[in-house]
Amino acid sequence: VSAQEIQARSRAGKLLHHRLKTKTAVVCVICVVCEASRLTWICSDTIRPPAAILSGR
Repeated sequence: VSAQEIQARSRAGKLLHHRLKTKTAVVCVICVVCEASRLTWICSDTIRPPAAILSGR
């Protein structure tokens, strides 16, 4: 395994980690939708507009 390959793999790992971190916000909305509608609005307002979530379902 070359040094370049190791660098490429670590970079891919960081990208994946970043994607997972950014997806956490969306997961929060999806999970809260199941909990209670009042919580959904609080959660979604801090992340993105409720309309975007409703149209995305």
